[in-house]
Amino acid sequence: MNILCAWCEEEGKQALIGVTGSDPCAMATHGICRQHEMALLKQIAALARKLKRNDREPLLYGRARGGGAVPTAVHSRKLNLPAR
Repeated sequence: MNILCAWCEEEGKQALIGVTGSDPCAMATHGICRQHEMALLKQIAALARKLKRNDREPLLYGRARGGGAVPTAVHSRKLNLPAR
């Protein structure tokens, strides 16, 4: 079975990572190459840093550009559904 990098395949690059078993066949499975794995880990780390920064702000308040915090209204209402 051929192991292909899904990201390389999407980009049109050489996607073959490896072959499993002693008899290579036409079947394929997908994985991730080392280059795309490192890029993905960097994106995850950047997202984690961003979420950590945002965690310092109050949950129901967001920052407006150039101004202080803007309150966010949270509403709850009952649905009026027809009786069966």
